[in-house]
Amino acid sequence: MEYENENITNIPEQIESWYNQWILVERLYTEFAKRYDLTSSAMFVLRAILEHPSGCTQRYICESLFYPKQTVSSIIQGLINKSIAGKKQSEEDKRNYEIYLTEKGYKFTLDMINDLTQAESEAFKSIKPKDREDFTRINENLTRALRVSMHIDSKGEVS
Repeated sequence: MEYENENITNIPEQIESWYNQWILVERLYTEFAKRYDLTSSAMFVLRAILEHPSGCTQRYICESLFYPKQTVSSIIQGLINKSIAGKKQSEEDKRNYEIYLTEKGYKFTLDMINDLTQAESEAFKSIKPKDREDFTRINENLTRALRVSMHIDSKGEVS
């Protein structure tokens, strides 16, 4: 939706500012993950696995994080090599494997995600409640608008 009588001359600067903030936030998560000897992608994979204590498929991880299969496969192998995650054949479909956290991995991931959640909560609490609501709403609106203008469906595929 375009707005009538809108001054669009500042849109390139607004996009540039948004890019810079997005890149900075990515960098913050990268630096946070490094504290745990992980990439930010591996950290988010662990978070996805943690949400499914009995295990989840690689496909689920790919779909929920919009990561390529090869990326997730590489991350999972690294987590298995560190004894953080394991892989077992699915009881429901013998063609698939369930990825799960080892006992060591569960404690490691829970500690990391608790630290992350605490940091995120502190940051959000430092912003006025109305501003947090506006921020969330605007982010949702921008995501929807980008999906439409880039012709990408809700599964992350070009439509």
